[in-house]
Amino acid sequence: MKFQNYLYIILLSSGLIFSQNIKLEGVVIDSLGVAISTANIVAKNLDTDRMDNFAISDLDGKFSFGIKKDTPYNIKVSYLGFKPVDLKVRSSEDVNQVFVMFEQAQQLDGVEVTYEMPVSIQGDTIIYNADSFNTGTEKKLKDVLENLPGVEINDDGQIEVEGKQIKKLMVEGKDFFDGDSKIATENIPSSAVDKVQVLKNFSEVSQLGGVTNNEDNIAINIKLKQGKSKFWFGDLMAGGGEKNTFLLNPKVFYYSPQLSINFLGNSNNLGENPFTRRDYYKFTGGFRSQSNKSGSSIQIQSNDIGLQNLSSNNAEFIDNDFAASNFSFSPKEGLDFSGFAIVSQNTTNIKSLRDVTFTSNGANELTNNTTNQISRLQLYKFSTLYKPNLQLQVEYDILFRKADESEDRGTISTSSFTENINELRSQKPNQINQNLNSYYTLNDNHIFSLEIQHSHQEENPIYFLQKEQIIFPQILPLDPSISPFNVQQNRVTETNQIDGRLDYYYVLNKKSNLNLTLGTTRVKQDYLSEMSSVNDNVIFSFDDEKLKNDISFSFTDNYTSLHYRFKDGKITFNPGITLHNYKIDTNDNFRGVLRDSEIRILPDIWVSYKLKESETLRFTYNSRVRFSDVSRRALGYTFNNYNSLRIGNEAIKPAYFNDFSLNYFNFNMFNFTNIFARANYSRQFDSLKSSFLLDGINRVNTPFNSPKDEESISFNGNIQKRYNKLKVSAGGSINSSKYYNVVNENLRQFQYLTQSIRGSIATNFNSGPNFEIGFNYNVNKSKDENRIQHYITERPFINTDIAFLNGFVFFAEYSFFDYRLGSQSLNNYDDSSFSLSYNKKDSKWEFAIEGKNLLDNGTINRDNFSGIVQSSTTFFVQPRFIYFTLKYKL
Repeated sequence: MKFQNYLYIILLSSGLIFSQNIKLEGVVIDSLGVAISTANIVAKNLDTDRMDNFAISDLDGKFSFGIKKDTPYNIKVSYLGFKPVDLKVRSSEDVNQVFVMFEQAQQLDGVEVTYEMPVSIQGDTIIYNADSFNTGTEKKLKDVLENLPGVEINDDGQIEVEGKQIKKLMVEGKDFFDGDSKIATENIPSSAVDKVQVLKNFSEVSQLGGVTNNEDNIAINIKLKQGKSKFWFGDLMAGGGEKNTFLLNPKVFYYSPQLSINFLGNSNNLGENPFTRRDYYKFTGGFRSQSNKSGSSIQIQSNDIGLQNLSSNNAEFIDNDFAASNFSFSPKEGLDFSGFAIVSQNTTNIKSLRDVTFTSNGANELTNNTTNQISRLQLYKFSTLYKPNLQLQVEYDILFRKADESEDRGTISTSSFTENINELRSQKPNQINQNLNSYYTLNDNHIFSLEIQHSHQEENPIYFLQKEQIIFPQILPLDPSISPFNVQQNRVTETNQIDGRLDYYYVLNKKSNLNLTLGTTRVKQDYLSEMSSVNDNVIFSFDDEKLKNDISFSFTDNYTSLHYRFKDGKITFNPGITLHNYKIDTNDNFRGVLRDSEIRILPDIWVSYKLKESETLRFTYNSRVRFSDVSRRALGYTFNNYNSLRIGNEAIKPAYFNDFSLNYFNFNMFNFTNIFARANYSRQFDSLKSSFLLDGINRVNTPFNSPKDEESISFNGNIQKRYNKLKVSAGGSINSSKYYNVVNENLRQFQYLTQSIRGSIATNFNSGPNFEIGFNYNVNKSKDENRIQHYITERPFINTDIAFLNGFVFFAEYSFFDYRLGSQSLNNYDDSSFSLSYNKKDSKWEFAIEGKNLLDNGTINRDNFSGIVQSSTTFFVQPRFIYFTLKYKL
């Protein structure tokens, strides 16, 4: 059946369902006739003894929602501090009702509360009662959150509220793997979740809450159901199926007022990767960059070896072993210890076909790639918080990360000739981050903040290349009579960075304060690299200095800033200015010493205007300076891959940015409408770009400062609206950029445009099947002078879930991908999965059968534009799996 027919059926069935509803509307007032805002109005179906719908009264006390015709209901109105009001309703026509509430001094003991308020608002905190939104098919926290108004899970598994990614997730007020919300959304059982607290304008330091801007800081706290002082929960899962597939997935949680301990495990070969390389390198552990606050930064490049990062499990085979533990301990009031440990091992086999076009000269390369990758990843964090009183808070954190990775890639390359290429990469980087913060309030007018961070990082990548054709003969001194040609490159980079800043906040009055900052950033790097040829297991080092690097690099940024913050009613105005003094020393043991220094003034401004209580318009302007690290200053050649070398430029200048941003947020709890929109414009001066010497498909690139100004502009937005049990979402984004590169000494202009449109309709019925149907449309368009590449991906999808026969739950997901180059179709493929589980009421056992890639699709496609290269890649994916699981709930 065509996708359009699915859409017609779902919309028709939804229309029939809603045509059977009538409207219940009215107003909630107190005994004096004053409107009561944020009162909860709940409609309990007396036939099913379940809540069918609810609403929250708006600023005028008004509300409106749908109920079923000719069905008996108990309408319950509740508001903190007032006696609940009940009304029996059964009607075939719309109902309009005025509810009068009377104050209640205190909640009387023994009063029966039939239904908790689905949503309550306490200041900047929104509290959702999870069961009010659950449909009975939820398995994990992710499913619970996706039911809540204004809460979404993005493609990376991270939680977003009002379009903002949350900064912290807690369980019972205790950090849960600080720095990453994906682990929580994928592992906390839905059955344990009682309430979800969304903490807006969140500040981890109470003293700074009133003198800093925290609109983008949102945290989530999960309240658990048990409600006991000490309790265990979790589940143990095991499974297996065809093609020797297996799954082991234990999850154990312990919570008490003083101590919490959690353990998560996952071992499988189903392609379910609970912790990817991308997750590892993006994992912050809760550490916040200080240098970005000052307007200037140094871009510390990851001197890795180009291991392939997967998205959406684009691999033929993936074997995962994952274990993680998180703890929090409070021996006494004002003293907390917490931390986590994450260990992961992934074995991945990747097979792909890649079509590469060099946009500047039209050269084309087709590659057939086979990659075997092994990653062993470790993360450990320990934190302590000491807060003896409201005036003092001291924090210390230490985060250690270590990786052991290798990749063996075989390539058949076809361009003007065909050859076999082998690449072997290995690396064992490690990093230690430490953070010491102290906050002290002298009195109501004087607040001090001291923040110090230190990072030590070591990287040691090894790259081995074997080619049938000679490798860069003008650069590498290889003997043309010896084939195949083998080259090895060794690199070592050691980086030490310390950031420190002292902030003083002087509160002028209730509306304004000053913020004076003294800060410093210091970076020290040592960089070594060398190349050699390898023949018959004998290593011959290259003596040419242009093939070696031995550099010491230091960067110092001493700065001071002054900011003024004024808040009066609806407007907050926060301008500032920062004075920087930079010093850079580059000591190349082969080429001499280069020193540079400069002084810059960077202004910034932050303005927020509250149109309504839940509607905000914000404008920001930031001037930024970004410096380059040692890797872009090294004048010895290093390999990017088999057909790409790079060489640094010791004379590069910092890039300067003027960033403008306009943001609109509207989160209306009264009619469950969530809207956000952003417009960003950036103008760049002396931006760091690449100069390419291109010979067919081989290239050498070096960084340089663009002689022309560059710019980028982006728009993105989303709207989510709930109509009773129907949720409608629509959104999109446009990103356009113009920049310059030099190709064979000719300055060329490049333009890049990405467009994304998405929309979906989903139901949220307490009983009966629920559906989500939607459509995604993505365009990637690149232009190199007059050469244009235009890739399009269309993806319609449909998902369904249903609970039936007192214990059965069925899930199914289906997506269809149409991948095109302009009007030329390159590939059509499907992605489908299902799950059927059975859990008898009050039983601890659950049985399930699951399937992935049901239509046994063999390939998927991705495209990418980078510098002067436009590529389209076909990945071979895992075959269809059918497997069984058994779960025991603790």
